[in-house]
Amino acid sequence: PRGRAAQVGLAAGGTKADRGPSFPWPELAEELAEVLAATTLEDLCRRAARAGVPRELLPGYEYQI
Repeated sequence: PRGRAAQVGLAAGGTKADRGPSFPWPELAEELAEVLAATTLEDLCRRAARAGVPRELLPGYEYQI
């Protein structure tokens, strides 16, 4: 392959993993894991409230014995 195809490993008969640069994936996975680890459900609820996401009104449940 020539040009861009050679730069990203697009050789004939290569595997799917060989078709693109692999360098960003470990770094991106680590960064995403850090963001997810630092985000709580409470954070998401607050962000949704600030963004005006409407809350779904669920029916109340009553338990009787």
